[in-house]
Amino acid sequence: PPGPARDRAGDADGGPATLSLMVTAVRVGDSAVTVTGGGLDGDQKDSVEQATQAGAERLRTVLDGGTPSRSPPPWTEPPARAPGDSGETRTA
Repeated sequence: PPGPARDRAGDADGGPATLSLMVTAVRVGDSAVTVTGGGLDGDQKDSVEQATQAGAERLRTVLDGGTPSRSPPPWTEPPARAPGDSGETRTA
């Protein structure tokens, strides 16, 4: 049914489209790194997790007085998930 949220939705290939956005933050000592990722299909979780891990490692290297490598680490395929497993983890 039409409504405020529906009226703002976009269109992709003739069907409704909604942008998903994921934001992570990691604190390393007194510093932090944030990563955002988004897309129309909502499956950016693995990419954002990998980017967050890489960002935390790079920040740790810099804070320890080092220089991070110029290129990111190679992509590793995430483990397969069981049907119905969203892969979400939450900490308090």
